[in-house]
Amino acid sequence: MTSRISSVDQIDDTGLLPSYDFAVGELIGGKYRVEAPLAEGGMGIVVRATHLELDCSVALKVIRPAHVANEEVVARLLSEARIAASLHSKHVNRVLDVGRTARGIPYLVLEYMAGSDLCSYLARCGSLR
Repeated sequence: MTSRISSVDQIDDTGLLPSYDFAVGELIGGKYRVEAPLAEGGMGIVVRATHLELDCSVALKVIRPAHVANEEVVARLLSEARIAASLHSKHVNRVLDVGRTARGIPYLVLEYMAGSDLCSYLARCGSLR
């Protein structure tokens, strides 16, 4: 059974998330099974997925369907992928793959790093000083 992904905060009783055209449990690119939403921003959503062949977690960054026709947004995502792929640092998630869903929506596959973001950490622990 699958539940639709649309917003990290707006999951209805059926698990439907209407602004994204894929679902929890769905395969993306023939090898990534969507597991759970992680974060959402103006450009898209990031979900945790499982790489079925390698049996490991990855992060999928997917553009909002409303932005697919916007060449500037798509170019920005691909530029982000190229730049991130050229960086080699323990502080930057590695880009593992890029592609499009069966419906043509661009996505990035990133190294999955469990934990919290800096903003959450600072809210919990205060200044780094």
